[in-house]
Amino acid sequence: MRNPSLAQERLWILTRLEDVGSSYNRGTALRLKGPLQVDALERAINTVADRHESLRSRFPAVDGLPTVEVDASANIQLEVEDVSGHGAPEEEALSQASDRVNQPFDLENGPLLRCRLYHIGEEDHLLLLGVHEIAADSLSWIIVLDELAACYRELASGERRLAPPPSIGFFDLADRQRESLDADPEALAEGVSYWKEQLAGAPPLALPTSYPRPAVQRHRGDVVRFTIDADLTRQLIELGRQQAATPFMVLLSVFQLLLARYSRQEDLVTGVADAGRGDSDADGVVGFFLNVLGIRTRLSHEMNFRDLLEQVFENVLGGLEFANVPFDRVVSELGIQRDASRAPVVQAMLTYERSAGGNRDFGDLEVSEGRLQ
Repeated sequence: MRNPSLAQERLWILTRLEDVGSSYNRGTALRLKGPLQVDALERAINTVADRHESLRSRFPAVDGLPTVEVDASANIQLEVEDVSGHGAPEEEALSQASDRVNQPFDLENGPLLRCRLYHIGEEDHLLLLGVHEIAADSLSWIIVLDELAACYRELASGERRLAPPPSIGFFDLADRQRESLDADPEALAEGVSYWKEQLAGAPPLALPTSYPRPAVQRHRGDVVRFTIDADLTRQLIELGRQQAATPFMVLLSVFQLLLARYSRQEDLVTGVADAGRGDSDADGVVGFFLNVLGIRTRLSHEMNFRDLLEQVFENVLGGLEFANVPFDRVVSELGIQRDASRAPVVQAMLTYERSAGGNRDFGDLEVSEGRLQ
Protein backbone atom coordinates (compact mmCIF):
# COMPACT_ATOMS: atom_id res chain seq x y z
CA MET A 1 0.00 0.00 0.00
CA ARG A 2 1.12 3.55 -0.80
CA ASN A 3 0.02 7.00 0.26
CA PRO A 4 -1.83 9.22 -2.22
CA SER A 5 -0.56 12.68 -3.05
CA LEU A 6 -2.06 15.58 -1.12
CA ALA A 7 -4.01 16.57 -4.23
CA GLN A 8 -5.34 13.03 -4.66
CA GLU A 9 -6.38 12.88 -1.03
CA ARG A 10 -8.28 16.15 -1.43
CA LEU A 11 -10.09 14.91 -4.53
CA TRP A 12 -10.87 11.50 -2.99
CA ILE A 13 -12.44 13.10 0.07
CA LEU A 14 -14.45 15.45 -2.15
CA THR A 15 -15.91 12.51 -4.07
CA ARG A 16 -17.00 11.01 -0.74
CA LEU A 17 -18.61 14.21 0.53
CA GLU A 18 -20.51 15.06 -2.66
CA ASP A 19 -22.18 13.34 -5.56
CA VAL A 20 -19.78 14.72 -8.15
CA GLY A 21 -21.02 12.49 -10.97
CA SER A 22 -18.66 12.73 -13.94
CA SER A 23 -17.25 16.15 -12.99
CA TYR A 24 -13.73 14.74 -12.68
CA ASN A 25 -13.85 12.44 -15.70
CA ARG A 26 -11.46 13.33 -18.50
CA GLY A 27 -11.88 11.96 -21.98
CA THR A 28 -10.52 12.23 -25.50
CA ALA A 29 -11.87 10.80 -28.75
CA LEU A 30 -9.28 10.30 -31.51
CA ARG A 31 -10.43 9.75 -35.09
CA LEU A 32 -8.01 7.30 -36.69
CA LYS A 33 -8.13 6.97 -40.47
CA GLY A 34 -5.89 4.51 -42.27
CA PRO A 35 -4.58 0.95 -41.90
CA LEU A 36 -5.02 0.66 -38.12
CA GLN A 37 -3.26 -2.25 -36.41
CA VAL A 38 -5.65 -2.96 -33.54
CA ASP A 39 -3.28 -5.36 -31.75
CA ALA A 40 -0.50 -2.77 -31.84
CA LEU A 41 -2.89 -0.12 -30.48
CA GLU A 42 -3.92 -2.37 -27.59
CA ARG A 43 -0.28 -3.11 -26.76
CA ALA A 44 0.54 0.61 -26.96
CA ILE A 45 -2.22 1.45 -24.46
CA ASN A 46 -0.92 -1.23 -22.08
CA THR A 47 2.66 -0.03 -22.54
CA VAL A 48 1.73 3.52 -21.52
CA ALA A 49 -0.27 2.29 -18.51
CA ASP A 50 2.60 0.04 -17.44
CA ARG A 51 5.01 3.00 -17.64
CA HIS A 52 2.92 5.07 -15.21
CA GLU A 53 1.80 3.59 -11.91
CA SER A 54 -0.95 6.16 -11.38
CA LEU A 55 -2.83 4.69 -14.37
CA ARG A 56 -2.80 1.29 -12.63
CA SER A 57 -3.79 2.60 -9.22
CA ARG A 58 -6.85 2.09 -7.02
CA PHE A 59 -7.86 3.96 -3.87
CA PRO A 60 -9.36 1.69 -1.20
CA ALA A 61 -10.37 3.28 2.09
CA VAL A 62 -8.65 2.33 5.36
CA ASP A 63 -10.08 3.84 8.54
CA GLY A 64 -11.98 6.37 6.42
CA LEU A 65 -8.91 7.64 4.58
CA PRO A 66 -7.62 6.79 1.09
CA THR A 67 -4.71 4.45 0.49
CA VAL A 68 -3.25 3.39 -2.83
CA GLU A 69 -2.85 -0.03 -4.38
CA VAL A 70 -0.97 -0.28 -7.66
CA ASP A 71 -1.54 -3.25 -9.95
CA ALA A 72 1.60 -4.91 -11.27
CA SER A 73 0.42 -4.54 -14.88
CA ALA A 74 -2.50 -2.91 -16.66
CA ASN A 75 -3.90 -5.92 -18.59
CA ILE A 76 -6.22 -3.69 -20.63
CA GLN A 77 -8.28 -5.38 -23.31
CA LEU A 78 -9.32 -3.00 -26.07
CA GLU A 79 -12.99 -3.54 -26.81
CA VAL A 80 -14.11 -2.90 -30.39
CA GLU A 81 -17.65 -1.71 -31.12
CA ASP A 82 -18.80 -1.94 -34.74
CA VAL A 83 -21.11 0.99 -35.57
CA SER A 84 -20.49 0.90 -39.33
CA GLY A 85 -24.01 -0.37 -40.01
CA HIS A 86 -25.62 2.63 -38.34
CA GLY A 87 -27.18 5.28 -40.56
CA ALA A 88 -24.81 7.92 -39.17
CA PRO A 89 -21.85 5.90 -37.83
CA GLU A 90 -19.64 8.85 -36.88
CA GLU A 91 -22.41 10.50 -34.85
CA GLU A 92 -23.27 7.16 -33.25
CA ALA A 93 -19.65 6.54 -32.27
CA LEU A 94 -19.33 10.00 -30.71
CA SER A 95 -22.65 9.58 -28.89
CA GLN A 96 -21.65 6.22 -27.44
CA ALA A 97 -18.20 7.53 -26.54
CA SER A 98 -19.74 10.51 -24.72
CA ASP A 99 -22.05 8.24 -22.75
CA ARG A 100 -19.19 5.96 -21.79
CA VAL A 101 -16.75 8.67 -20.78
CA ASN A 102 -19.38 10.14 -18.44
CA GLN A 103 -19.98 6.91 -16.57
CA PRO A 104 -18.80 7.11 -12.94
CA PHE A 105 -15.48 5.53 -11.98
CA ASP A 106 -15.07 3.19 -9.01
CA LEU A 107 -12.08 4.73 -7.26
CA GLU A 108 -11.72 1.88 -4.78
CA ASN A 109 -11.73 -0.99 -7.25
CA GLY A 110 -10.73 0.60 -10.56
CA PRO A 111 -9.81 0.61 -13.30
CA LEU A 112 -9.31 4.36 -13.61
CA LEU A 113 -8.35 4.21 -17.29
CA ARG A 114 -10.95 3.13 -19.83
CA CYS A 115 -10.79 2.75 -23.57
CA ARG A 116 -12.96 1.56 -26.44
CA LEU A 117 -12.49 1.49 -30.20
CA TYR A 118 -15.44 2.21 -32.50
CA HIS A 119 -15.29 0.81 -36.03
CA ILE A 120 -16.92 3.45 -38.24
CA GLY A 121 -16.02 2.15 -41.67
CA GLU A 122 -13.20 0.71 -43.74
CA GLU A 123 -9.96 2.13 -42.33
CA ASP A 124 -11.96 4.53 -40.17
CA HIS A 125 -12.09 4.28 -36.37
CA LEU A 126 -12.78 6.39 -33.29
CA LEU A 127 -10.70 5.68 -30.19
CA LEU A 128 -12.15 6.70 -26.83
CA LEU A 129 -9.73 7.16 -23.95
CA GLY A 130 -11.08 8.17 -20.56
CA VAL A 131 -9.53 8.59 -17.14
CA HIS A 132 -10.48 9.86 -13.72
CA GLU A 133 -8.58 13.02 -12.86
CA ILE A 134 -7.29 11.47 -9.64
CA ALA A 135 -5.04 9.34 -11.88
CA ALA A 136 -4.07 11.95 -14.47
CA ASP A 137 -4.44 15.72 -14.44
CA SER A 138 -4.57 17.85 -17.59
CA LEU A 139 -0.81 18.01 -18.18
CA SER A 140 -0.52 14.28 -17.44
CA TRP A 141 -3.21 13.54 -20.01
CA ILE A 142 -1.14 15.28 -22.67
CA ILE A 143 1.81 13.06 -21.68
CA VAL A 144 -0.40 9.97 -21.96
CA LEU A 145 -1.58 10.85 -25.47
CA ASP A 146 1.91 11.83 -26.66
CA GLU A 147 3.34 8.55 -25.39
CA LEU A 148 0.45 6.56 -26.87
CA ALA A 149 1.25 7.95 -30.32
CA ALA A 150 4.95 7.17 -29.90
CA CYS A 151 4.26 3.65 -28.61
CA TYR A 152 1.82 2.84 -31.40
CA ARG A 153 4.20 4.15 -34.04
CA GLU A 154 7.00 2.04 -32.57
CA LEU A 155 4.95 -1.16 -32.33
CA ALA A 156 3.32 -0.76 -35.74
CA SER A 157 6.56 -0.03 -37.58
CA GLY A 158 9.13 -1.92 -35.56
CA GLU A 159 10.91 1.26 -34.43
CA ARG A 160 12.71 1.29 -31.09
CA ARG A 161 12.84 4.96 -30.22
CA LEU A 162 10.59 5.28 -27.17
CA ALA A 163 12.21 7.22 -24.36
CA PRO A 164 12.78 5.32 -21.10
CA PRO A 165 10.06 5.67 -18.46
CA PRO A 166 10.45 8.35 -15.74
CA SER A 167 13.23 7.62 -13.27
CA ILE A 168 10.86 8.06 -10.31
CA GLY A 169 7.29 6.95 -9.78
CA PHE A 170 4.41 9.29 -9.04
CA PHE A 171 3.83 7.99 -5.52
CA ASP A 172 7.50 8.41 -4.61
CA LEU A 173 7.10 12.03 -5.68
CA ALA A 174 3.97 12.25 -3.51
CA ASP A 175 5.94 11.00 -0.50
CA ARG A 176 8.68 13.51 -1.27
CA GLN A 177 6.11 16.33 -1.38
CA ARG A 178 4.76 15.44 2.07
CA GLU A 179 8.27 15.15 3.49
CA SER A 180 9.24 18.53 2.01
CA LEU A 181 6.33 20.28 3.70
CA ASP A 182 7.05 18.59 7.04
CA ALA A 183 10.77 19.35 6.80
CA ASP A 184 10.35 23.14 6.69
CA PRO A 185 7.52 24.15 9.05
CA GLU A 186 8.58 27.80 8.98
CA ALA A 187 8.20 28.03 5.20
CA LEU A 188 4.83 26.27 5.41
CA ALA A 189 3.68 28.66 8.13
CA GLU A 190 4.74 31.63 5.97
CA GLY A 191 2.73 30.27 3.06
CA VAL A 192 -0.34 29.62 5.21
CA SER A 193 -0.07 33.15 6.63
CA TYR A 194 0.05 34.60 3.11
CA TRP A 195 -3.10 32.79 2.00
CA LYS A 196 -4.98 33.65 5.20
CA GLU A 197 -4.18 37.32 4.68
CA GLN A 198 -5.21 37.14 1.02
CA LEU A 199 -8.47 35.22 1.43
CA ALA A 200 -9.82 35.99 4.90
CA GLY A 201 -13.36 37.34 4.71
CA ALA A 202 -13.72 36.79 0.97
CA PRO A 203 -17.43 36.68 0.05
CA PRO A 204 -18.84 33.79 -2.00
CA LEU A 205 -19.62 34.42 -5.63
CA ALA A 206 -23.30 35.28 -6.05
CA LEU A 207 -24.25 35.11 -9.71
CA PRO A 208 -27.88 35.80 -10.64
CA THR A 209 -29.79 32.62 -11.45
CA SER A 210 -33.26 31.68 -12.66
CA TYR A 211 -33.65 29.09 -9.91
CA PRO A 212 -32.82 29.03 -6.20
CA ARG A 213 -29.52 27.40 -5.27
CA PRO A 214 -30.08 23.75 -4.23
CA ALA A 215 -29.19 22.74 -0.68
CA VAL A 216 -26.58 20.34 -2.06
CA GLN A 217 -24.50 20.89 -5.20
CA ARG A 218 -25.72 18.78 -8.09
CA HIS A 219 -22.75 19.35 -10.41
CA ARG A 220 -25.10 19.81 -13.32
CA GLY A 221 -24.09 22.19 -16.04
CA ASP A 222 -23.44 22.66 -19.69
CA VAL A 223 -20.64 23.67 -22.00
CA VAL A 224 -20.61 26.77 -24.18
CA ARG A 225 -17.84 26.71 -26.78
CA PHE A 226 -16.57 29.76 -28.59
CA THR A 227 -13.41 30.78 -30.39
CA ILE A 228 -11.33 33.91 -29.90
CA ASP A 229 -10.30 34.94 -33.39
CA ALA A 230 -6.68 35.50 -34.40
CA ASP A 231 -6.89 39.31 -34.48
CA LEU A 232 -8.33 39.55 -30.96
CA THR A 233 -5.79 37.02 -29.73
CA ARG A 234 -2.96 39.19 -31.06
CA GLN A 235 -4.45 42.23 -29.32
CA LEU A 236 -4.66 40.34 -26.00
CA ILE A 237 -1.05 39.20 -26.31
CA GLU A 238 0.10 42.71 -27.16
CA LEU A 239 -1.77 44.20 -24.21
CA GLY A 240 -0.05 41.67 -21.96
CA ARG A 241 3.35 42.60 -23.36
CA GLN A 242 2.74 46.27 -22.68
CA GLN A 243 2.01 45.45 -19.02
CA ALA A 244 4.68 42.71 -18.75
CA ALA A 245 1.82 40.26 -18.19
CA THR A 246 1.20 36.82 -19.66
CA PRO A 247 -1.83 36.03 -21.87
CA PHE A 248 -3.20 34.01 -18.95
CA MET A 249 -3.11 37.08 -16.70
CA VAL A 250 -4.94 39.11 -19.33
CA LEU A 251 -7.65 36.46 -19.71
CA LEU A 252 -7.96 36.10 -15.93
CA SER A 253 -8.49 39.85 -15.65
CA VAL A 254 -11.16 39.73 -18.36
CA PHE A 255 -12.85 36.77 -16.65
CA GLN A 256 -12.90 38.51 -13.27
CA LEU A 257 -14.28 41.68 -14.84
CA LEU A 258 -17.03 39.61 -16.46
CA LEU A 259 -17.90 37.95 -13.14
CA ALA A 260 -17.97 41.35 -11.47
CA ARG A 261 -20.41 42.68 -14.06
CA TYR A 262 -22.78 39.73 -13.64
CA SER A 263 -22.54 39.44 -9.86
CA ARG A 264 -22.28 43.18 -9.13
CA GLN A 265 -19.55 42.29 -6.66
CA GLU A 266 -16.36 44.27 -6.22
CA ASP A 267 -14.56 41.58 -4.21
CA LEU A 268 -13.97 38.32 -6.10
CA VAL A 269 -11.94 35.14 -5.73
CA THR A 270 -11.21 33.12 -8.85
CA GLY A 271 -9.50 29.76 -8.66
CA VAL A 272 -6.58 28.95 -10.92
CA ALA A 273 -4.83 25.61 -11.20
CA ASP A 274 -1.13 25.37 -10.40
CA ALA A 275 0.60 22.49 -12.17
CA GLY A 276 2.24 21.39 -8.92
CA ARG A 277 5.39 20.26 -10.72
CA GLY A 278 8.03 22.27 -8.91
CA ASP A 279 10.11 19.10 -8.53
CA SER A 280 12.26 18.72 -11.64
CA ASP A 281 11.87 14.94 -11.44
CA ALA A 282 8.14 15.39 -12.15
CA ASP A 283 8.80 16.02 -15.85
CA GLY A 284 7.15 13.25 -17.84
CA VAL A 285 5.41 11.73 -14.80
CA VAL A 286 1.67 11.01 -14.97
CA GLY A 287 -0.48 11.66 -11.92
CA PHE A 288 -2.62 14.25 -10.15
CA PHE A 289 -0.33 17.11 -9.11
CA LEU A 290 -2.69 20.08 -9.37
CA ASN A 291 -3.21 22.53 -6.54
CA VAL A 292 -5.83 25.28 -6.46
CA LEU A 293 -4.79 28.90 -5.90
CA GLY A 294 -7.44 31.45 -4.93
CA ILE A 295 -6.64 34.73 -6.70
CA ARG A 296 -8.54 37.56 -5.05
CA THR A 297 -9.31 40.81 -6.84
CA ARG A 298 -10.89 43.97 -5.50
CA LEU A 299 -12.43 46.23 -8.11
CA SER A 300 -13.73 49.77 -7.98
CA HIS A 301 -15.43 52.18 -10.38
CA GLU A 302 -12.28 54.31 -10.43
CA MET A 303 -10.16 51.51 -11.88
CA ASN A 304 -9.42 51.04 -15.55
CA PHE A 305 -8.51 47.71 -17.11
CA ARG A 306 -4.78 48.33 -16.85
CA ASP A 307 -5.20 48.92 -13.10
CA LEU A 308 -7.06 45.61 -12.86
CA LEU A 309 -4.38 43.81 -14.86
CA GLU A 310 -1.65 45.22 -12.63
CA GLN A 311 -3.46 43.93 -9.52
CA VAL A 312 -3.97 40.49 -11.10
CA PHE A 313 -0.30 40.42 -12.12
CA GLU A 314 0.84 41.04 -8.54
CA ASN A 315 -1.62 38.57 -7.00
CA VAL A 316 -0.78 35.78 -9.42
CA LEU A 317 2.95 36.16 -8.80
CA GLY A 318 2.35 36.27 -5.05
CA GLY A 319 0.20 33.16 -5.24
CA LEU A 320 2.77 31.25 -7.26
CA GLU A 321 5.40 31.97 -4.62
CA PHE A 322 3.31 29.98 -2.13
CA ALA A 323 1.76 27.50 -4.55
CA ASN A 324 3.06 24.54 -2.53
CA VAL A 325 0.56 25.14 0.29
CA PRO A 326 -2.25 22.58 -0.19
CA PHE A 327 -5.61 24.21 -0.86
CA ASP A 328 -7.29 22.08 1.81
CA ARG A 329 -4.84 23.41 4.37
CA VAL A 330 -5.74 26.96 3.37
CA VAL A 331 -9.49 26.25 3.72
CA SER A 332 -8.92 24.62 7.10
CA GLU A 333 -6.84 27.55 8.39
CA LEU A 334 -9.48 30.04 7.26
CA GLY A 335 -11.99 28.26 9.50
CA ILE A 336 -14.73 28.39 6.90
CA GLN A 337 -17.87 26.49 7.78
CA ARG A 338 -18.62 23.94 5.08
CA ASP A 339 -21.67 24.68 2.94
CA ALA A 340 -22.96 21.74 0.90
CA SER A 341 -24.50 24.14 -1.62
CA ARG A 342 -21.19 25.60 -2.80
CA ALA A 343 -17.45 24.94 -2.83
CA PRO A 344 -15.41 26.68 -0.13
CA VAL A 345 -13.55 29.91 -1.05
CA VAL A 346 -13.54 29.25 -4.83
CA GLN A 347 -16.78 28.97 -6.82
CA ALA A 348 -15.36 29.91 -10.23
CA MET A 349 -12.14 28.77 -11.89
CA LEU A 350 -10.21 29.66 -14.98
CA THR A 351 -7.98 27.03 -16.57
CA TYR A 352 -5.49 27.75 -19.30
CA GLU A 353 -4.04 24.71 -20.98
CA ARG A 354 -3.02 23.20 -24.27
CA SER A 355 -5.61 20.96 -25.88
CA ALA A 356 -5.16 17.28 -25.05
CA GLY A 357 -5.98 16.47 -28.67
CA GLY A 358 -4.02 17.66 -31.65
CA ASN A 359 -2.23 16.12 -34.59
CA ARG A 360 0.03 13.47 -33.06
CA ASP A 361 2.15 11.20 -35.20
CA PHE A 362 0.54 7.74 -35.30
CA GLY A 363 2.64 6.63 -38.25
CA ASP A 364 0.48 5.71 -41.25
CA LEU A 365 -2.71 6.95 -39.60
CA GLU A 366 -4.40 10.30 -40.12
CA VAL A 367 -5.42 11.50 -36.67
CA SER A 368 -7.86 14.21 -35.53
CA GLU A 369 -9.72 14.88 -32.30
CA GLY A 370 -13.44 14.10 -32.18
CA ARG A 371 -15.54 16.39 -30.00
CA LEU A 372 -17.31 14.54 -27.22
CA GLN A 373 -20.80 15.80 -26.47
